[in-house]
Amino acid sequence: MKTPIVTLFGLLLINFVSEAYGCVCPKISKYEHWCDAEFALRGTVIMVIRKKDCGNPEVMYKVEVKDNFFKLQKKMNKIIKIRSPVNSCDPRLEIGSEYLISGKLRGGFYYTDNCLFNQKWQTLSKDDKREFERGTFNQC
Repeated sequence: MKTPIVTLFGLLLINFVSEAYGCVCPKISKYEHWCDAEFALRGTVIMVIRKKDCGNPEVMYKVEVKDNFFKLQKKMNKIIKIRSPVNSCDPRLEIGSEYLISGKLRGGFYYTDNCLFNQKWQTLSKDDKREFERGTFNQC
């Protein structure tokens, strides 16, 4: 009787640990994060939509774009939807907050996660803001 209980306890413990440490990002500089991104923008989150899909649950952030620091595409809609996985890699962006959001393009959709350069705009240094606004941040 003890063996099944110990096994069950071990499996539960592994499940909790994997959930807590499920998103492991490489330790790289903000410049390397920037170089890895396919888009970057300054925007305000206006809505959060949770998509319940058995295969790939996602969070969708509706974002009002203020500045476009796009590297691959120059035009961007005023309001876009950015998708993120529902797990520990979700950056958990807050409604009403302004962010610098970076990410990847996949199949015509914008994606981001916690391993990319996503930070509240107010917390960026003045030098970083200036570099983004001038288009000189790219050090790839």
